[in-house]
Amino acid sequence: MTNPNRGLSSFTLRSIAMLAMVIDHTAAIFFPDILWLRYIGRVAFPIFAFLLVEGYVHTKKFSHYLLRLLGLAILTDIPFNLMLNQSWDYVPFQNVIWTFVIGLASIWAIDNSKGKIPRVAWYLSTLVVILVSTFLADWLETDYHSLGILMILGFYFFRGNSLQNRSGQFSIMLLANVILPNLNTLTVIGYENLPLYWDYYGFELIHPQIFALLALPIIWLYSGQQGYHSKAGQVFNYLFYPLHMLVIGLLALALI
Repeated sequence: MTNPNRGLSSFTLRSIAMLAMVIDHTAAIFFPDILWLRYIGRVAFPIFAFLLVEGYVHTKKFSHYLLRLLGLAILTDIPFNLMLNQSWDYVPFQNVIWTFVIGLASIWAIDNSKGKIPRVAWYLSTLVVILVSTFLADWLETDYHSLGILMILGFYFFRGNSLQNRSGQFSIMLLANVILPNLNTLTVIGYENLPLYWDYYGFELIHPQIFALLALPIIWLYSGQQGYHSKAGQVFNYLFYPLHMLVIGLLALALI
């Protein structure tokens, strides 16, 4: 997926996602009634998921990449709990880096079996990996759950700029952010109660994950270039996630 002459570098995409994430988390804790701020935040995960796949493709040492993410997931747990609950206590809901760890391991398992086993066996093993990874994300209650795994795998399977790949990306995003979340809403309230709920809530009944689709036009501007890069910048990118949660959590602890 390259367009070297114009577009957004991975550095720019990551910066957009980080800004959207901070807006989303700040709004969730301090301004929960200002919904449009949360809608802005919906674009963050798809961009990070896309960059995860690009990182896998371009990394020279997969084991180092996976271990860095695993360490970040562990490091983030405490500030994540603090931000969500204004408490240092553990809660049975895992931060989104665990979703990325599972997704990255799944990509590796699928990619490294390709061409090494018969095609039919590869299709079957790929299905097993998808089922196991989505089950694991739901069982561990990682942020975005199995829907996050579907988005990560969607960007892997449909990596590229062709109309076919973009159509595949859109289809997976539609499934993970519109169809499945709203089907879950219908299951909870009951199909027979939909007219009553719609009369009361109107468009607010539609799951806000629909705004995640707005990430696609941004992602499709990707130039294939890394952009600004330094060792200090790489460290900052990793530490920014737990540190911004720690700041928000401490502020919430003091103010709420």
